[in-house]
Amino acid sequence: MSNPIKMPTYDELVGLSNGELSKHIQLALKQLIKYEELCDSLTQTRRVYEAYNRERQKRLLVGKRGINPYY
Repeated sequence: MSNPIKMPTYDELVGLSNGELSKHIQLALKQLIKYEELCDSLTQTRRVYEAYNRERQKRLLVGKRGINPYY
């Protein structure tokens, strides 16, 4: 099994393009599912997925308001 993805910093998260963020979310979710299937420790893997997903949700919410600071 591959090593878990490292926890991103805030600066790393906000520096990602939307496409890069989507790729990281997909990769983190795949690893989360893999770890759940193996009943491994999920804490760090879940935190990584949630960090990327929270950033994505922030962007979607701000984007809907038309004031997206990332562009």
